[in-house]
Amino acid sequence: MASKKGLDSANLVLRFALELTALAALAYWALETHSGPWRWVLAIAAPGATALAWALVVSPKAVFDVPPLAALAVEFSLFVAAAFSLAVAGNLALGLALAVVEGVSGSLNHVFARSRSEPRRP
Repeated sequence: MASKKGLDSANLVLRFALELTALAALAYWALETHSGPWRWVLAIAAPGATALAWALVVSPKAVFDVPPLAALAVEFSLFVAAAFSLAVAGNLALGLALAVVEGVSGSLNHVFARSRSEPRRP
């Protein structure tokens, strides 16, 4: 059986992959659902705004020190937006799969975060 530390490390790698997937999903949504120059503006702005919100509030080295519940709410909202964007762009199954994987990984992250020795933010 895998160790708790090993599962935590694997989940952190998965979380990073999910963060990148969320950004790609938002760009895909913009390209698939809009036309003209706006599709390119949104394909850059939607992932950019999401990355900014993540860096400001959710990241382990976030700019703003918000309560953990507030950071969790922002994280949840960003991941739901990414999964929803896939569904709106015509990939319902992929959006649902992303939502399920994000939910499981987020739950594991919450459980493992309690046992990590380092603080959430410096």
